[in-house]
Amino acid sequence: MLERPATWTGDNPFYLLISLAAGGVAIDLDAPGWATRYADYLRVKSIWYLVRKADEGVVLAVTVNEGEQPYYTARHVGVAQLGRGDDGDPLPVHEVIFFGIGKKRLDGHVDRLWVGPRGLVCGGDDPEQLGRHLLGVMLAMEEARKATEQQDVDGGPADEPTTTDD
Repeated sequence: MLERPATWTGDNPFYLLISLAAGGVAIDLDAPGWATRYADYLRVKSIWYLVRKADEGVVLAVTVNEGEQPYYTARHVGVAQLGRGDDGDPLPVHEVIFFGIGKKRLDGHVDRLWVGPRGLVCGGDDPEQLGRHLLGVMLAMEEARKATEQQDVDGGPADEPTTTDD
């Protein structure tokens, strides 16, 4: 049987599903004291799934063998405010957070999987580098969107080139 909370708390878009041979548990990662409450599930042979709360979509999975040390973590990489809107009000702040699961194997090797903004998935120690780059890309995308909107208002370039026959 699968144990699951009746409602989710907090802003974390994910929950942790630990699947065992007989049942399992869905853990609200925003619930205070979850690691203590579910300590008996954290070091046993299992499969860990990081699941979106919104639509139950599995985004990451790790198989945990006997004696391995699995973990969940969230890494806050950066924050960017992408300027001001036409009315002068600040645009929304974008915080880049990567959510990760992984494990330390018996041989000491550490496996790391991460999911970041807009479903970006990466492994290893890449979240910081990718997160900083992503902030720059998000800024460039916002600037391009504003430029396109301004062209539409100003009667910018036509969709198709026109020609004249003289």
